[in-house]
Amino acid sequence: MLEPLVVDVLRNHVEGDFLEAGVLRGGVSICLTAMLWSAGELGTRTQWVVDSFQGLPPASYTRRFAAGFSSERAISLGLESVLGGKYTSGKLSSALTEVQRNFAKHIGEGVAGVRYLPGFFHDTLPGPVRRLALLRADSDLFASTYETLDRLYATLSVGGWFICDDWKIAQARWAILTFRAQRNITTRIYRSLLPNTVPSMRNLPVFFTQDVIAFWRKSATTG
Repeated sequence: MLEPLVVDVLRNHVEGDFLEAGVLRGGVSICLTAMLWSAGELGTRTQWVVDSFQGLPPASYTRRFAAGFSSERAISLGLESVLGGKYTSGKLSSALTEVQRNFAKHIGEGVAGVRYLPGFFHDTLPGPVRRLALLRADSDLFASTYETLDRLYATLSVGGWFICDDWKIAQARWAILTFRAQRNITTRIYRSLLPNTVPSMRNLPVFFTQDVIAFWRKSATTG
């Protein structure tokens, strides 16, 4: 779904940069950068590459963060983040130098318009980011997903898109729903379907992607 959302932003002249929070080896950020370059917008718009480049944050932090919410659901999701091994401290890590090598291979070295913001989100965001047209969250955890929205949603232009790569992960989905409820955001959420999925009979747009994502357009009236 990245390409049609990027096209929508460019056709409608939505103001702002592109940002991915949680990049792993940089593949999606590279694709976004390539789309900006092909449209002649790279440099006019910045591609922000935001990651700790150390993997997921410490388990103690994710537990404390979730415990700050009164919801038992949030607390349980904070615990989920350190169970099962997949979401433990340091997992899903790629070094900044590895991501930069991938950019150099596919885009070129020292390309103007690409900026890196290394560090855990609670230390770095919003940093120098001022205005976004597209905000993509791909950081798995309740804490990291919520922090992305809490620190950056105000910079997203009306008409811009928020995209969640991790809608299938319960704690990321709950972070989004918690943030929306707190801010009274009622803008319609679209979610994709996996290939070979039978869509419901409701008269809704259907999007097929290789993984389940969710997205919505920021509205001036409904958030």
